[in-house]
Amino acid sequence: MVVGDIADKNLQVDFEKSDSKYILTTQKISLEIFKKDFRIMVYNSQGELITESGSKTKNEFSL
Repeated sequence: MVVGDIADKNLQVDFEKSDSKYILTTQKISLEIFKKDFRIMVYNSQGELITESGSKTKNEFSL
């Protein structure tokens, strides 16, 4: 998802872990990675879904 060598020494990344997923959050985006099906969801700073990928479709059929 990231191309090139991006380094920002001032970038703050918060990390959370639960039984079902990992959450990485910056000032601008939030990334959720689900453990069971490796589904990935990306949200903007207002909590709006930007994109999602992987796993099953919303109707639970495999991709």
